[in-house]
Amino acid sequence: YVNRLLKRCAYHAIEIPTAVKNIRSNAVTEVYRGSIDRAIDDALEVVENAVYRARDVYINDSTGVFNRYNTWFKTQCVDKDGLILECIALPPLVKDGKAGLLIYYDDDDKDNNIPYDYKYSHCINTTNGTKNARLMAKISETETLIDLHNLRYHNDRFQASRKLEGWVDVHLSSYIFKCEDETQLDINSVEFTYKHPEEAFKVEVPTLLLVFLPSDKKALYDEVKSVTNLCGGFQTQAAVVSTFEKQRNPDQFCSNLAIKMNAKLSKRCDMARSWEIDLVWIREHLTLVIGIGSASGLGNSSETVVSASTLLDSYGIRMTHSCFIQSKSSGISDHIMEDILEESWHDYSFDNGGNMPMRVLIYREGLSDGNFSQADNEINCIRRVLKRLKEVNKMDVDIPLTYILCQTQHNVRMVPADSCDGVKGNVYSGTVLDHSIMQMGTKMAGLSIDKLAQSNIQGKKMQMFSAVDDSSDDFLLTAQGGLKGTSKPVYYRVRLNENKVWGPIGATPLTKRDLQDCTYQMCFAVSSFNIMFASPLCI
Repeated sequence: YVNRLLKRCAYHAIEIPTAVKNIRSNAVTEVYRGSIDRAIDDALEVVENAVYRARDVYINDSTGVFNRYNTWFKTQCVDKDGLILECIALPPLVKDGKAGLLIYYDDDDKDNNIPYDYKYSHCINTTNGTKNARLMAKISETETLIDLHNLRYHNDRFQASRKLEGWVDVHLSSYIFKCEDETQLDINSVEFTYKHPEEAFKVEVPTLLLVFLPSDKKALYDEVKSVTNLCGGFQTQAAVVSTFEKQRNPDQFCSNLAIKMNAKLSKRCDMARSWEIDLVWIREHLTLVIGIGSASGLGNSSETVVSASTLLDSYGIRMTHSCFIQSKSSGISDHIMEDILEESWHDYSFDNGGNMPMRVLIYREGLSDGNFSQADNEINCIRRVLKRLKEVNKMDVDIPLTYILCQTQHNVRMVPADSCDGVKGNVYSGTVLDHSIMQMGTKMAGLSIDKLAQSNIQGKKMQMFSAVDDSSDDFLLTAQGGLKGTSKPVYYRVRLNENKVWGPIGATPLTKRDLQDCTYQMCFAVSSFNIMFASPLCI
């Protein structure tokens, strides 16, 4: 199972370093040998032992694999101030038995917010006292020093990262200390201690726990998920023995698990993704994409549940979610809409290195044609929040907003004109209808902007787009054609599209074609399994 899974992980572009591949699986595996009836009670102890084994192998190099390949384990850590840092684990020293960390630091990065103290990794004892130094690698080809964060051991060879060339093969000459006074010392010629002990940080090891369950009992599954959170918030990928053993195509089963693992391992630094979707318009500039939905129960005393999802990357994989409850209403109350916008704004800017979004795209599900006035109230509320966020963050820009109603409760159907077209009486996946029968439902506020307002937008890192198409942007989209019955399209009513009128300098307008393409592409952004949805994943 593990061997098949690792092969499928490689197929789905999850890179496993050479040194890690050579770690014996039993060195990091905790096997539960007790009774299945007692598995729930013993789950916490089993998980704790598995975590201890993993930390002992990857941080302390108990198997000697990293020492054998002359390399180290790279991961992430959190310091006492809550700053997330990339780091390399340095194995314990003989004299004190304490491991250390080499923190990522880039002198050339002008926007670097990493404390200067992290520039150095070691304290060197010399005849003239103690010096701060950073461990570096010397390359035979150029005899220059390379930071260890720009060096890796991959496919049985060392590779160095270069800005213009990417990863290139190199030959490692030796490891050198580069001192704060620019002198260089051989690591075998001096005594040293670690400047940043591993115990002072929260180091991410392990990142993901693979759990092989003896049965498909929900209670055991829930307990495993619960105790992994208690042990440090580790993510898990579970599989059941009997489910794997009865698979006619085990590789497909492992592929489905690898797709889920890809999303769970996805971070800001690696931008992992399950599928290669091309959200061109979203990727070209900092764009905040939010999906908002609401649902109400039956009866007068019922409440309305409002949920929101925020897209953190331009590949539709990583998202944050929030949920609110209000009195029964098809519209969203102002204070909840304010909370959604503020939380989404904060999550997006934090995940994008402190960069603020320059434009906003919102998909709103749950409103019908009779609720357009409520949609306008929500738009006004969103504008007030964007104005306040702009002032708080001292942004000298007017952020354009696009607000789209996504309607599934309608009586419109699309069928092939000719019976020989389509699939089993349904239109092909990706069929769009945006003319003839579409209503003029777009409220183009940007088209009525007076000359004074246009001059205010122009020059504030924004530009007015020329030759704006004033036709409706509404469209029907059948993202996934059905094999049985009649497929029901989603009716997208573009209530406001300011991104078609103005936007950041260097950006392009959100045309009808771009909007349709982004919407369709996001229907494929499913990180948990290999299917697509009828509407964008964020809603």
